[in-house]
Amino acid sequence: MSEDLSWILEDMDEDDLLDIEDELKEKEEEMTNKLPPYCFTIDPKDGKIVRLNRGKKGYEPLDSITSKYSLAIQEAFLIGGKHLRDKARIVSRDGMNEEIGVTKQQHDAMLHGSHFGFDNPAVDKILKGEI
Repeated sequence: MSEDLSWILEDMDEDDLLDIEDELKEKEEEMTNKLPPYCFTIDPKDGKIVRLNRGKKGYEPLDSITSKYSLAIQEAFLIGGKHLRDKARIVSRDGMNEEIGVTKQQHDAMLHGSHFGFDNPAVDKILKGEI
């Protein structure tokens, strides 16, 4: 059972509440400024590459042709030689993120945010390398 903390608000005036709101907005902006607008990850259900968008829960499927192509390239990466691996790297999750300048920490933070919300404190901790 959660404790009723409404008594705290009774001692606050409108300026106090606006200050808190401003602080929360600054924190959110600070955190999202460290995150890229989007990145790529693997859908664990089917192994296809999907797009994560900053500030939004869930993921966005890529165009079906692109997804099928990237899955075929990923398979070639697993069974093929070095020349296929080099080509596969370009359309792999890590390769696609590398192309747009997204680090592993940013990817991991985006993945966490897409599951648990971008206001979750762990997003910032992942970015700082604390988790």
